Amino acid sequence: MNKFVKAVLDLLFPPKCAVCGELSEGRGALCDECFGKYREEYLGAVGARTFGGNLRMIALTEYHPSRADTHVTERAILKLKRVKRADLADLFARDMARAVLRDIKLGGHSTEDVVLTYIPRGEGNLRKYGFDHGELLCRRISLYSGLSMIRTFERKRGGEQKKMTASERTVNAEESLFGTDTAKVRGLHVYLVDDVITSGAGAKRCSELLYKMGCADVTGLFIAETVRHDRRGSY
Repeated sequence: MNKFVKAVLDLLFPPKCAVCGELSEGRGALCDECFGKYREEYLGAVGARTFGGNLRMIALTEYHPSRADTHVTERAILKLKRVKRADLADLFARDMARAVLRDIKLGGHSTEDVVLTYIPRGEGNLRKYGFDHGELLCRRISLYSGLSMIRTFERKRGGEQKKMTASERTVNAEESLFGTDTAKVRGLHVYLVDDVITSGAGAKRCSELLYKMGCADVTGLFIAETVRHDRRGSY
């Protein structure tokens, strides 16, 4: 889309903040006020660590379910799941691209030996919302990082994870997620993209499949990690 067409569209349909609905004046997905709050809440990636004892992961920030109605970060993540907006995905994708490139450099890898993939959305939510937010996010990270992106998994059947216990999520992931093409990842360093990691069931299942396909290693790359209680135990 050229600048003239975009200017006309912005005039006819002024861009609105994805969180509060106020005019964002073409400055991205958030208005100035919401963006300021987002940066105040934002923690920033502090390097890779393990999740659940064996899954290597990078998460930019924390997701607190109790703040989903009041904090910009949580509200923006929820909106990303429901509305297909590239500018909203970009809010997170730029920082995720920087985080993955920094991690590659620290690991001493060549970007030619690295590939991005994503955990596909469940069939029910795919029908409900009409798009795969994980795929959208992965594509935008690929754009800003210059890293190749591939589709590695398909999802068949399976229920809505947020309504399940941790053990039910594990069974659901094992029964619904499958690899598609072994040759795509053999010998490569894979970054597995998703928005939020909670129980880690989907990420762990995909990680196991990737290793069976012969990849060199797997790192989960997430916007946020769900935190049920803060360090003070206040909620």
